[in-house]
Amino acid sequence: MRSYTIPTSKAKLKLLDSVELLVSQKGFDAVSVRDVTQLAKANVASVNYHFGSRDGMMALMISRRMSPIHEEQLKGLNLLEKKRGNKSLPLEELLSALLGPLFMKEHPKSGSKPEVMRQCVARILALSVDALPQPLQESGSLVWSNYLKALGKCLKELGREELVWRLHMVTGTAIQTLVGTDPIEAWVGKIPGDQELESRFSRLLRLASAMMREGGMIGSQIEDKPKGPQGTFDF
Repeated sequence: MRSYTIPTSKAKLKLLDSVELLVSQKGFDAVSVRDVTQLAKANVASVNYHFGSRDGMMALMISRRMSPIHEEQLKGLNLLEKKRGNKSLPLEELLSALLGPLFMKEHPKSGSKPEVMRQCVARILALSVDALPQPLQESGSLVWSNYLKALGKCLKELGREELVWRLHMVTGTAIQTLVGTDPIEAWVGKIPGDQELESRFSRLLRLASAMMREGGMIGSQIEDKPKGPQGTFDF
């Protein structure tokens, strides 16, 4: 996996922090070069000077945020495999190693607040693979292929198609958890309970484990279910 070098220029880091904040709030398409330079109190020409273009600036911001996450995900899986040897890995530990790095509290040389970083990660995860820098496409492919293989050993009763779909749904749930509770609270009011990051991640992990284990039936499997009350309740 290609390594990522953190920029050292204060001016460059300030621009990256600014674009990250704006993307977390507005999304990628709505952020202009002028928006970024105004927030960073920099000259418009500084974007071309430091990054070559708006796309170059976005690519570096994405790399700065996602490269450490991919590294942690692969490191976590490697540690689990060394610990367990040839045995199948526990589902909860696998999911914790995969999803935990998305909720990193800190990042070296980043002036962004943790909630901004998480919201930005959610925006990045929603992008198409083609929109990512090539090194991230490669490292992301390595992450998902390795975890799919490990999950396949853990959940041997699932075929690849069902495994991929369940992991897709789990990833979507993780993205929504990263975004925070503001969207749903706009409809249902303040959500009771502990809102701390650790508590949110614990809830996500429990739900993700249940989704991967229980999932749901699709296609012909649904048609084979009994009709009437017996199809809803297990008597």
